[in-house]
Amino acid sequence: MTGRWNWRAAARCRTGDAEGLFVVGARQRQARALCRGCAVRTECLGHALDQRIDFGVWGGMTERERRALLRSRPDVRSWTDLLLQARAEHYAAAAAAAASTPVDEPIVEPAAIELARVSEPDPTDGTDDHGSDHDHRLDESA
Repeated sequence: MTGRWNWRAAARCRTGDAEGLFVVGARQRQARALCRGCAVRTECLGHALDQRIDFGVWGGMTERERRALLRSRPDVRSWTDLLLQARAEHYAAAAAAAASTPVDEPIVEPAAIELARVSEPDPTDGTDDHGSDHDHRLDESA
């Protein structure tokens, strides 16, 4: 019989003060920061949702956020399965995108392309690089 992986052993809060995750009110939003860099955040959140854990910050979500999520999706039978599948699909899409980018082509953000396009002067609009109006034709009277 094979055992299930114990994600709790890899939890970031395991080595720190986990009591800080069981605070009330607005302090929960601050407590979520501990979860941001945790390698097992998905497993933790899935566990809390599946077990309907009422108290504390789990998987980066406050009590209120988890309750709202549970109310919005009452049809979900296994949050752990749903979240793990979504994570796997996300990683697969990211890997496919990375594989389709040629190695010799630099990766340029769309915003940088748009900025470059907007800042390039249009030689047909009658302005110079600084937006000044100039008649680019030679003065024939000189």
